[in-house]
Amino acid sequence: MMKRFLAIILVTSMLVLTLASCGAKLSGTYEADAFGTGTKYTFNGDKVKITVTVVGMVAAELEGTYELGDGTITLTFSGENAEQYSGTFEFSMDEEGESIMIGLFEYKKAD
Repeated sequence: MMKRFLAIILVTSMLVLTLASCGAKLSGTYEADAFGTGTKYTFNGDKVKITVTVVGMVAAELEGTYELGDGTITLTFSGENAEQYSGTFEFSMDEEGESIMIGLFEYKKAD
């Protein structure tokens, strides 16, 4: 009886952890900007769009996908005029979801 109870608890715990890690998604726009130069990440489902501005003008835009891991985010981009890029960075979010850290940079929620 005790073994069955422990097995049920173990399976339930594993299921909850698996579902929690699969379901983590970001939404909205986060940006870091200083004097019109910066980066903006827009998340929607498993998609991400990065917009880089220099002195108020859009210098580059990339669209791709992202995946959250245990304290990491993996960004993958490919396009007609660009080779595929994939990189994994340290990731964290504050408790309120008002800011995220990607690598060494903090991005504030814009919307």
